[in-house]
Order: sequence, then C-alpha cells, then structure tokens
Amino acid sequence: MSEAGLERVPGMTFDEVWVRPGIDLGAYREFVLDSVQLEYRDVDERLGIHSLRPRPGNDAYSIPDGQRARIEETFERRLGEALAESKHYRRVEERDPGTLTVRVMLVDFVSRVPAQEPFADLWVRSVGEGTLIVELWDVGRDDLLVRALSHRKDARAPGRDLIRANQVASWPELNRHMQLWAGQTRALIDQLYRHGRG
Repeated sequence: MSEAGLERVPGMTFDEVWVRPGIDLGAYREFVLDSVQLEYRDVDERLGIHSLRPRPGNDAYSIPDGQRARIEETFERRLGEALAESKHYRRVEERDPGTLTVRVMLVDFVSRVPAQEPFADLWVRSVGEGTLIVELWDVGRDDLLVRALSHRKDARAPGRDLIRANQVASWPELNRHMQLWAGQTRALIDQLYRHGRG
C-alpha cells in the first residue's frame, strides 16, 4: 500500500500500477485530459559539447528551449490522438462529476543527441530517455485513483541498433517514440476499465 492509499496491481502494461482499493474504473465513461507535463533532466553544460572528440552515445545532452516547445507540442498532440481511440472512454472538455481526470507527465527527460552538430559522425543507440507517469483522478472528489509509472526509458527505433546523432535524423525517431508513449497510455487506460469488474 502506498502513502496515497493505493494498492499495487500486477500484470498491467506499465512497470508499476497503483490503484485505489475497491474502485470500479468501469463505472466511468468520460475523461478530461487535464495536463501534459515534461520535466527535463539537468545536464552539466561544462562537459565538452564542443570537444573535438565526440562523446559516447550514452551521454546526456541538454535540450534547447526551441526544441522543448516542439517536443511538448508533439507529445500533447500524440496523446490526444491516442486517447481519442480509447475503446471505453470518451474525451470531453467539461469537468463534470463522474468524469476521470487524466494527468500525464514525462519526467527526467533528456536527449542523447547533441544540440549542435558534432565534429565527427556520431551514432547513438537511443535518441532520448524519460519516465512516463500517468495519474487518474476523480473530478468530483478530487481523489487520486491510479498512479502508473513506465520505466522503459530507451527512446530508440525498434529493430535498429544505431541512429545518426543529428537533429534531422533523430527527430523522426523521437516523434515515433512519442507515439509509442501515447499508445501505451491509451492501452493502460483501456486496461484499467476492466479493473474492479467482476
């Protein structure tokens, strides 16, 4: 049992899923996408990004503000698209009683691709990392019902070993991973619909 009074539920699509005991999530029919937040890992900028030697592909690079805005807009759009395909819940804009509030956070997000082009060709196994957190709240009671965490951090293309580390080549991979995270969120919510039933 967590400090918030949630009980861990095994066998779900996320690494950790905590649910309020006795709750029937199938009793809900609608949800509001309340907030989508990205929190970025602090990176020591003194670590030779302008070095003549490319850094190893498993090093972290900060994400410039302009790229952060693009990432955030893309992630929120992908989430909206994925959640619209839910089999059990309908997205609404009004926070009426009996509506779920969905809050999604991508925390500790960091790039594996340098913001500036390296002096030599640099190939990486991952374009980025982050931890996905999804919370479901009851609108009327302002009560936390579910907290789920996905620790799968490797933002890489399935079936590919290396990706060229530049902004042009890496963006499609990052965009694809945003779709995967969004789809994973939708799958979790649909899976939770059956929790507590029967």
